[in-house]
Amino acid sequence: MIALAYLASQQRWVDQDSITYLMANLFGAIFVLASLSVDWNLPAALVEGFWALVSLRGLYIIYMRQIKSGDVR
Repeated sequence: MIALAYLASQQRWVDQDSITYLMANLFGAIFVLASLSVDWNLPAALVEGFWALVSLRGLYIIYMRQIKSGDVR
């Protein structure tokens, strides 16, 4: 899912600041983290955990921008 989000951003199908892109990255990281419960790999868990946190931060920034502009749905 992360690779597809990256492909979509590189092809300009989706903006890197969009909720769609950030959600795809977040869920991709969550899926990889879930798969690591079967075959643990600490370096991969750290990378994916960081990836998820970066995506969450991006979503938070978008949400805060919407609050400030009064465009919260």
